[in-house]
Amino acid sequence: METVQLKKGKLEVSVNVFGAESRDSLRFDGACRVASIKYDGVRICRPEQIIKTRRTSNGYGLSYEWVMDESSFGSKKDEYFPKLGVGLIRQDKDLEPYDIFKKYDVEFSDTCYKAASDKLVVTEKLKECCGISAELIWTVTLFENRISIKTEIKNTGNAPIKASQYGHNFVALDDALMGPGYKLTMHCLKDVKSLPIKSIRLTPEGLDESFTVLPFDMDKKSLSFTRALDNEAIFVSGGTDEIAYKDEQFDSSDDTCLPMWTLTYDKCPVTITGKASFAPASFAIWGNEQVICPELFKRIDIAPGETDSFIREYEFS
Repeated sequence: METVQLKKGKLEVSVNVFGAESRDSLRFDGACRVASIKYDGVRICRPEQIIKTRRTSNGYGLSYEWVMDESSFGSKKDEYFPKLGVGLIRQDKDLEPYDIFKKYDVEFSDTCYKAASDKLVVTEKLKECCGISAELIWTVTLFENRISIKTEIKNTGNAPIKASQYGHNFVALDDALMGPGYKLTMHCLKDVKSLPIKSIRLTPEGLDESFTVLPFDMDKKSLSFTRALDNEAIFVSGGTDEIAYKDEQFDSSDDTCLPMWTLTYDKCPVTITGKASFAPASFAIWGNEQVICPELFKRIDIAPGETDSFIREYEFS
């Protein structure tokens, strides 16, 4: 792994780039893992978990996951199946679904990169397996108050690539724990208040899903925290019926991004707004005591020889 440091004015970003020798997670794309962000001295990124006894997939900062229907490859024990952003994974049981928490034998994808002071370009190549192969190009560009992350994926195989890119944003403002003063606004959703959000108590025995006392008030677009979280996690997910944006609002000929979510904290002068150049296919909101994670899915359906590209932006004010 190499850590690339980028800087532009008040904005400082570190990106972990993993090569073919290792990964720190078999869930997330190792070519572009934004490990830390500082804007005007304020820290933005957090790890998925900080309590060592809890199960974790080692998420942190801005972590991107490619979700595929691995079961469709029909892999038997000791055969390989492809996972974008990771490589070729050896199946350890016949036809078993991929498990984000399991350790597998993996032939990792090759990566190479070029970096300037405020720009990083990473090229990643997935070897052919089950008719699937791909070249991915990640371009991370810093502006005065925003980060642009462009993903280009070319289908170099002979089978269509059907997947979703799952954008995990493990964020907090200046390391402040989730609690009163935090507000998450979901611009991309029609009605936050109607969502079936769960607050799940984390106990030594497991998950207590009967616990439903939510730690925030809700209105049409926002969650406003009213208390700290106490050994609990929040979660909700949904599909296109809940998304306020439509595909026709985005022009594929330019790189215009629209606001998807905004996180503010009344004791911090910095806010962060996540933007995207696409209408999300689905979404999730996940969080625990020390992090909130608004997550947007980009659907991918690429024929052999074709390319798709899209942008996620993070703006600070």
